[in-house]
Amino acid sequence: MDSVISVVEENSNFYQHKGDGLIPLKNNKKLRLEREFIYREIGGIHVVRGDYFKKNNEIIGKKNSHISLDSKSAIKINSTDDLVKFEKLYNKI
Repeated sequence: MDSVISVVEENSNFYQHKGDGLIPLKNNKKLRLEREFIYREIGGIHVVRGDYFKKNNEIIGKKNSHISLDSKSAIKINSTDDLVKFEKLYNKI
């Protein structure tokens, strides 16, 4: 492995606009297997092999592993609104 990234598992239906309408990226009507999930990078954790980084100057490698986070652990705070939502959630705990 070149790197490890933090991700959230997405198993919703996703679509891409191709000009003539939306085309499904995958079909979730069948049995869902782990290899069929889409993973969204969270960005909270990046681990990269030192030799890979020195050679390529990149933190995402060609061969990657992942750490799956739950929705609470994956909260990103990018704005004041995000902070207010997080504080409300934190105060419930």
